[in-house]
Amino acid sequence: MGFLTYGLLAKAAAVTTTAVASVGTAVIAIRANHDEGTQRSLTFWWHCLPVYLEYRAVQFRNKDLGVRGYDVPKWTGLVLDDDAADEKYAKLHDKHALPIRDLVLKMRGFYFKNAQLLSTRDDFVPSAYLQWCKQTQDAAPCEMAVGEAKEIVTEALRNKLGDEFTKFEDVFVSWDEIPIGVASIGTVHAATLSTKYGGADVVIKVQAPGIERRFRADIKTCIDFCKLAMPQHAPPLREIEKQFLTEFDYQVEAQNLLEVRAHLLPRWQSKIDIPTPFPELCTKEVLVMTKLPGKKMVDGLRDRLGKVARFRGTTLDELEKKQREKIVSGVLREKDVDAEAVSTERTNLTLGFVDALVRRPYYLVTGLVTGKTYEPSPRLINMGAVLKTLLDVHAEEIFV
Repeated sequence: MGFLTYGLLAKAAAVTTTAVASVGTAVIAIRANHDEGTQRSLTFWWHCLPVYLEYRAVQFRNKDLGVRGYDVPKWTGLVLDDDAADEKYAKLHDKHALPIRDLVLKMRGFYFKNAQLLSTRDDFVPSAYLQWCKQTQDAAPCEMAVGEAKEIVTEALRNKLGDEFTKFEDVFVSWDEIPIGVASIGTVHAATLSTKYGGADVVIKVQAPGIERRFRADIKTCIDFCKLAMPQHAPPLREIEKQFLTEFDYQVEAQNLLEVRAHLLPRWQSKIDIPTPFPELCTKEVLVMTKLPGKKMVDGLRDRLGKVARFRGTTLDELEKKQREKIVSGVLREKDVDAEAVSTERTNLTLGFVDALVRRPYYLVTGLVTGKTYEPSPRLINMGAVLKTLLDVHAEEIFV
């Protein structure tokens, strides 16, 4: 038992030493240079390291002591079987999910962006965390004060246009101060160009001041954390860093939009549209482009599902709940996009036949007595076809 005890202590000490060394590095750095990035890194480690150690302790008792050959008697209570470990994990999820949420909402930056990315991984993220992660998809906190975005645009245009720029209203005859969209790196505002610049309805992406520097520091901290907690995820995160950090130059994005439009629209314009940028008004921090009509895909899907739910005499929440239960139980199985497109098309055709041959004649007859009028069955949005189009378009962007 003495040798075992030393072995376990050495294992725990190794993990703790690695973690403490990471915080020690941050402490030394903050003494040497009081910059925002280092302060944010220290804040992250101060709050997240204890949480990691609690999860790691459960993993150690379950995977290391329970699986990897340590001869620890069960009466010690140290070894956790899978069921006991799952129960411990569930308690930790409940304990830490909301404090981590509050930390993410306070720090924002790449931590918020990461929460948005994780919100799509229902198969990976525990439900206690997934619930608030999903809220970040449409609830990004604004990085700028009221009026700050307009000031940034004004200064950017003054530098871009020089003597040609006299006042904001010479370029934009209208400007919506309330953002129509808030992203992790800035805001999006609706506006209308003056007749001098074409008079089009546009949207303007405005980058928050200092956000690029903040993101670089945050990503580095996340990579350091992955090296400690999940080394297998560090290389993919480095690739995300390379790709994501190209998003901070809106002039490059404007040029990319022009190239993508020229390449894709001749073939795909019947199915897709791409905003037209105004390069003469774009800077590193400001992107001006045409406003496309329509709803966000998620909103459109939920609106249609709401109509389907009302048609079936239920609510959207109840319909979504039943669909999730069917997925979990295996009644609904995953299909590839081609199979899903065919299946949805068949369902919509069936609904059309039932309407024409059964429901419409029925209401024409009974409506004389009941007063009820015929309404066509709401059709399903063919997400298989939509996703196939998206995949085909992106494949052409990448490979052609």
